[in-house]
Amino acid sequence: MIETAERRLDDKAQLSVIKSGKVPLLDNSIDVVISNLVFMMVPTKDELKRVFYEVNRVLVNRGTFAFSITHPAFAGEKFTTYYNRFPEPLDYFKSGQPYQFVLIGRNGIEITNEHFRDYHYPLETYFNLLCDSGFALQQVREVKVEGNRYPPYLIFKTSKF
Repeated sequence: MIETAERRLDDKAQLSVIKSGKVPLLDNSIDVVISNLVFMMVPTKDELKRVFYEVNRVLVNRGTFAFSITHPAFAGEKFTTYYNRFPEPLDYFKSGQPYQFVLIGRNGIEITNEHFRDYHYPLETYFNLLCDSGFALQQVREVKVEGNRYPPYLIFKTSKF
């Protein structure tokens, strides 16, 4: 995935996969952090909290942190591009409930395997972690996707204070 993104971006951005949880950047050294559909893959609330604190560490004051997630309020819906397969009934308020993420290809074929594991967090988890880790909410956007009666995605735009 990184190789594909690097080819598309050429030299317009620096990309890296970070497995240690520690971003190899100086404190207060970057202006913007963007994350697209990643935080549902974090298995515990504590790990999610560490990620938010790490983003805060590397951002300059008033720097922007923007991210998207699948909409947790509609985790049980089947959307045009994906659905979630829960091993037990969804308890919306239970943080970290695991589920299998199933992509739906343009041809209607389901794409998944046992490694497509995500974790459900209620909205309050994201809002509270943002506040606790030093971010001010600037905007929340529910993304409308044609063919779906509910928004499948949420976008958060925040700034470090």
